Amino acid sequence: DATLTVFAPADSAFEGVDVNALLADTEGLKTLLLNHVLLSEVLSTGLSDGQVVTMAGGSDVTVMIGDGKVMINNAEVVTVDVMASNGVIHIIDSVISFEPEGPGTVVDVATDAGVFGTLLAAAAAAGL
Repeated sequence: DATLTVFAPADSAFEGVDVNALLADTEGLKTLLLNHVLLSEVLSTGLSDGQVVTMAGGSDVTVMIGDGKVMINNAEVVTVDVMASNGVIHIIDSVISFEPEGPGTVVDVATDAGVFGTLLAAAAAAGL
């Protein structure tokens, strides 16, 4: 049996997350879940500011400690060291996000900006 550390998002952490889309993408869901798991037990005292760890899903997360908070990428650890028979759970307030490499395409950036709806619609209509 593996000894694990799980950074577990509370139910409220899923507000604003398209859970149905996650459930429809089995591989993406598996990767997302595994990117909340370390394949070793790490108590809160074993975390350090600036520490980078590779999660079971293959992505790296950065631990940031400051102003009385512990962050794992974008997620704040709200409860530490919930012990289990095969490891430890740290409860977090958000689903951990992972930034894509680079800023994305022009369309991605324009879409994320939220102010180019007409331009994007026109480009789509033109087949661009």
